[in-house]
Amino acid sequence: DSGANRGFVTAFDAKTGKQLWRFYTVPGDPSKGFENEAMEMASKTWAKEYWKKGGGGSTWEAMTYDPVLDLLYIGTDAPFPLNPLLRGEDAGDELFTNAIVALDASTGEYRWHYSTTPGDGWNYSATMHIMIAELAINDKKRRVVMTAPKNGFFYVLDADSGKLISANNIVPVNWASHIDLETGRPVKLRDAQWWLKGEEGALVYPSPIGAHSWMPMSFSEQTGLVYIPVMESPMTMVQKESNLVSGVDVDFYYGRDNDLEFQGSLLAWDPVKQEQRWKVKIGRPYQGGVLSTAGNVVFQGSTEGIFSAYDASSGERLWASDIGSGIIAAPVTVDIDGKQVVLVPAGSGTSSSVGTMPELASYPGGPARLLAFALDGKAELPLLDSVASVIPKPPLGRPSAERVAKGEDIWLENGCELCHGFRAIGAPNVSVPDLRLSNAQTYADFATILSGARWDKGMPVFSHLTGEDSAALRDYVLAQAWLAYARQQTDSLLEHPVP
Repeated sequence: DSGANRGFVTAFDAKTGKQLWRFYTVPGDPSKGFENEAMEMASKTWAKEYWKKGGGGSTWEAMTYDPVLDLLYIGTDAPFPLNPLLRGEDAGDELFTNAIVALDASTGEYRWHYSTTPGDGWNYSATMHIMIAELAINDKKRRVVMTAPKNGFFYVLDADSGKLISANNIVPVNWASHIDLETGRPVKLRDAQWWLKGEEGALVYPSPIGAHSWMPMSFSEQTGLVYIPVMESPMTMVQKESNLVSGVDVDFYYGRDNDLEFQGSLLAWDPVKQEQRWKVKIGRPYQGGVLSTAGNVVFQGSTEGIFSAYDASSGERLWASDIGSGIIAAPVTVDIDGKQVVLVPAGSGTSSSVGTMPELASYPGGPARLLAFALDGKAELPLLDSVASVIPKPPLGRPSAERVAKGEDIWLENGCELCHGFRAIGAPNVSVPDLRLSNAQTYADFATILSGARWDKGMPVFSHLTGEDSAALRDYVLAQAWLAYARQQTDSLLEHPVP
């Protein structure tokens, strides 16, 4: 998602595992030859010596097969590095990043593409859910693909040609005024171009987290509406070339801290008229994926642990259940022996999920479970003890503020929060450890862990960090442990005051 490698999609024979084809989403070094004509075409849209500067274009979520046209639609990620100035001032659309690409499903050959955010500088990935539908447009039935990438617009494209049919913003945006239907291109605004504003930076909306992320949306043939879990959370972006992940410093809490919109909602969107039908506020940004059924019902879970059913036509909430665990994934419905069952996986999300952070939501902290619901369901959900992390007293003394500040810079510059959570606040019941629970041995082994001692357990190698860097990073984690421990002690005294 945030690496410099070339993105690609590979097809394998399901029975033998033999590789059938591979399609790269961005071009490589021209001196080594291009894999196909599409890569040669794409190379002309990048800056001089682009292959030495970065890559990107990963396809980490959206892949949809069209059985009628035998096409595979893929959505691609942003270019790398994120700061456009680091990719070259003579860059163009940088194909095929931030794009919907149609491939021949049998051969992997390029058919068409549509760029949602050419020349991206905001991490506006187009890897979100891609849906196929038959829509009546201008009294004519058309087969279309629909998507709502991070950039805040909803797109309807011709499934066979990729031609833009319509586009409109589903939340307020300030990086573009609109999408030109003649050219199919966004009309960009300078307001959000933080890379041109030096130390001042820019307020950006949608934020790099996006107006819609990987949580699936849903389309109902009964209502003709698309149901989208949307997020409104403006953030500031400022150049910071020392940040190895993106070359930018992002204030993820800016909207919350400055009384701006900081909201997750369920949006019912008319894809033909390109307008809102209804909208229900759910809670903080980052809420669950969506399921719509033939019974005119829309199901969605929240990171606060509430699983709800809404009237698909009006948005009225019909039913809700408090399950005690956060929900981010989409529900599904299946038929078991003639009975319709709705299944939803619940946990507390990933440690880097904004919506599940204790500071941002009620954060139920329940365990990972698969829950099944039916109209005549009579089972009672077992009561569970709280599984929230109990922070032990840190085994080392409090570090100096100077060391902690340096460690925080290293933490942010290396993207540690992507796995270990913002401000090292880890989520329970996930495989990534909460670093605030580290024991004395872990602190002693900090440098060796960063050098690869736990590579086999999924911990990346940070060989570029010096011994002093490792010590400062350790002290930043230690400081977060002390902060959590102190807060926990205060909370305990409030709950059980000393007589």
